[in-house]
Amino acid sequence: MSVILEALKRAKKAKTDNVEGDRGFKIATILSPVNVAEKRRLSLFKILSLVGIGGGLIFFLVTVLLLSPKTPVTKTPVREEVRYNDQENLETPKIVKSDTGSEPRKAPPVMELQKPKPPNDPVRETSSPLKIARKETPVQNIPQKEIKPEPPKRQPQLKTYVKISPPPKESLENPDAKKDKPPEQIPIELNPPQSSIYHFNLGVFYQGEGKLKEAKEEYEKVLSLAPSHVEAHNNLGVVYKDLGRLEMAIAEYRKAITLDPQYKKARSNLATALYLKGDLESATSESRLAIVLDPNDLEVYNILGLIYKKQNKTQEAIEVFRKALAIDAGHPATHYNLAMMLEKFENLPEAMFHYQKFVDLSRARGDNSDLVGKVVKHLTRLSSP
Repeated sequence: MSVILEALKRAKKAKTDNVEGDRGFKIATILSPVNVAEKRRLSLFKILSLVGIGGGLIFFLVTVLLLSPKTPVTKTPVREEVRYNDQENLETPKIVKSDTGSEPRKAPPVMELQKPKPPNDPVRETSSPLKIARKETPVQNIPQKEIKPEPPKRQPQLKTYVKISPPPKESLENPDAKKDKPPEQIPIELNPPQSSIYHFNLGVFYQGEGKLKEAKEEYEKVLSLAPSHVEAHNNLGVVYKDLGRLEMAIAEYRKAITLDPQYKKARSNLATALYLKGDLESATSESRLAIVLDPNDLEVYNILGLIYKKQNKTQEAIEVFRKALAIDAGHPATHYNLAMMLEKFENLPEAMFHYQKFVDLSRARGDNSDLVGKVVKHLTRLSSP
């Protein structure tokens, strides 16, 4: 083996010498023989290095592309014709196809409302210089629910019922005969004759006129229609008292008190009727009850004072009359009753003072004319020596 290698070296050296002779210079360096395995390893290392560098560059480029902000691609928007109905409502834009035959896309979410052009214009110009033919899409009219306003609430009104007679039949021969004739006026009956209010008011009217029998009949009609009419029982008792029927008057007063125990006027009238009848004990108790119900009733005080006078209770009677004058000093009857009790008690100066008060107040009011003349004569007798 060494012999072969030695031969090869000699042949190579001879070849080198020939070359040097031809070129005119000496080759100082001789290249070592090439190691094939090592060369393969080097090539593989270079390939892997290149692959790694290329992969790194690709990764870097991909990363830059992903992290860089995207620039929106401006595309020519394809607009759809939107028609206006009578109420100027817009339909929702539908998906349309472009002229290039691409996949359908949705309309942009924000659309600027524009006034519709006349229907004769076949083409609408967009922001791009290209003109795109629009596609006619029918717009459905959505029926809108008609909202009816709520009627205003009507307030309840009071009605007045008037009895109106039917109009008479007009003559066909002379239809203009009644044109100038004024319409017939029909009276409105506020209280018809069948009502208890009508009869009660009529009874009060007759009683004020002094027609006691007519008043009694009207009050009896009231009680036939309304048996629990308290005022009718009381007024009927007053009529019976004026007619001199004290027993019937007392019965009517008691009926009124039974229906309404707080009816103070009936209590006062009952005490007066019992006093006139002579039942002083019952009259005293009824008078005191009436004063409890109405402490300012002067008539009850006077009735109680007269009861004490009949019972010869002079001092009690004077106290009752003084209480009445403390309530109303301008009551003529109280001055007269107190003057009589003071005269009986032999207090003439004060008695004459109250007699004169009675005369002055009665003349100012125009009342008690007959009694005023008698009191004036009595004062003349008392003042004479």
